Amino acid sequence: MVRLIESIRILNGRISHLNFHENRCNESRTKLWNLTKAINLRKKMIIPRNYQDGLVKCRIVYSQEIEEITFQKYQIRSINKIKIIQSDTISYPFKFEERKELDTLFANKDDSDEIMIVKNNLVTDAYYYNYVFQKGTQYFTPNQPLLEGVMRSSLILNNKIIKKDIFVFEIQEFDAIHLINAMTPLGKIVVKPNQINT
Repeated sequence: MVRLIESIRILNGRISHLNFHENRCNESRTKLWNLTKAINLRKKMIIPRNYQDGLVKCRIVYSQEIEEITFQKYQIRSINKIKIIQSDTISYPFKFEERKELDTLFANKDDSDEIMIVKNNLVTDAYYYNYVFQKGTQYFTPNQPLLEGVMRSSLILNNKIIKKDIFVFEIQEFDAIHLINAMTPLGKIVVKPNQINT
């Protein structure tokens, strides 16, 4: 049976975006296995005392039920160089534990720190992140990501970012590019267009 994961941000004992994680978890279970009884992640997440300070990643592995919950200290990555990778067939609609297609693309990053996956000439996602493109005071995120991340969903809901088709040839028109995921808020990893390589 396939397994899925949720990576949940905990800062000084406070859980971030739990409703978004619960919704994605239960929507995935419904779509994949036609399960309608929801999992309550809050009841399952008992944070050990030694993980109640600083930035912590809670990793939940599940299929029809939760199978594993682990905690680890987390440090935001440093990204200096991103390689554009083209794939018109890539699909990653659920947050699967096994990501063979993504792994294959990431293996071709050469000396870059991350990849920018382009599908049918449109920017989608990185290997670990969703993208946000900044132009002045406006923020845009690709309209068709491979996976709709919880940080992205929260920023859209709060009108902080706008969904937009972003073609690969438009990348250089933006002032900055942010990488976000459940563990990485907007503004923590920021690169310039000249750090994106084909």
